Amino acid sequence: MKQSELKTIFGSKVFEETCHNPLDIAESVEFARSNKDTDYRERAINKVTDLKLPFSSTCNSVFDIFKRFVTVKCPYCGRETQYQGGGGAGGHFGIEYHCTQCKAKVNISVSHDGLSAEPKS
Repeated sequence: MKQSELKTIFGSKVFEETCHNPLDIAESVEFARSNKDTDYRERAINKVTDLKLPFSSTCNSVFDIFKRFVTVKCPYCGRETQYQGGGGAGGHFGIEYHCTQCKAKVNISVSHDGLSAEPKS
């Protein structure tokens, strides 16, 4: 997105001029807010999806995004798996799902910005 569009959406909050990912900016804005009732990542994801903004996952939100939006079927029995968590460092993350039926494990490796979404124009 253009910087002028981002500044209109997120106000005059100071952010890196090179940042074009609305989720990155929303995370900074929400982290600075005093509302501690919900996690800042959850609020940031809600903001960009409610406003129908294009975004990419970030190192702070990659697990929340996968847990919330990605459904994985077991390659062995075809049943739905459940998100189990994961870990990572240096911008690379492993995300683990377990099959609810046959107990198989499915691991997905992604970079911090490995999932992106763009609303239909």
